[in-house]
Amino acid sequence: LKWSGLRRLSPVSFAEALPEQDSEGTSPFPVDRFRPRVAMPQYPEEIEYSEKYADEKYEYRHVILTKAIAKDMYRITACKRLLEEKEWRSLGVQQSYGWVHYEIHRPEPHILLFR
Repeated sequence: LKWSGLRRLSPVSFAEALPEQDSEGTSPFPVDRFRPRVAMPQYPEEIEYSEKYADEKYEYRHVILTKAIAKDMYRITACKRLLEEKEWRSLGVQQSYGWVHYEIHRPEPHILLFR
């Protein structure tokens, strides 16, 4: 196997071999293209309650906490466990009796899921 026609490029000549910026002034190799995009959580100004929705077994709703209340929740649980009823009520969440915080949605722990 012959490697004729190939030559080794030094770091300087490799950089020179890269295409220049295009007409819009952007690099042909945008770094952000390879970086995963992480959406910042959207916190409401007041606690928001979803409409109720259901399957064959349960009725559900989700509650979106404000940033300040979410910080209080993080202090209580460190997002490692579900909230007890007295805990979510102490945060200011108001719903009828019988709702249970049943899941932590890791990408958005400031959204409490109830059934």
